Amino acid sequence: MTTQQRCEERVSRQGDYWHTYQCSREAVVERNGKWYCKVHDPQYRVQKQKERDAKKPQCPKCHIKSQRWWAYCPYCGTKLQKGKIK
Repeated sequence: MTTQQRCEERVSRQGDYWHTYQCSREAVVERNGKWYCKVHDPQYRVQKQKERDAKKPQCPKCHIKSQRWWAYCPYCGTKLQKGKIK
């Protein structure tokens, strides 16, 4: 790694989805020949998505992961409990 290697992920500014630029963070890990910062590391992203999915409530009848703001399961119509469902 050369000095001050930058993350190779392309990002956009908030509200501007037409123009992208290279991430300005310093790269810390190499995956598949590309350098990434901790935020854009593909393995880190997968891990964070699994953590987010584990927190989603699950319908007790059809076992579909639902969004927190849903009052009823859109697949079977079962009323979902408020808060975190295990």
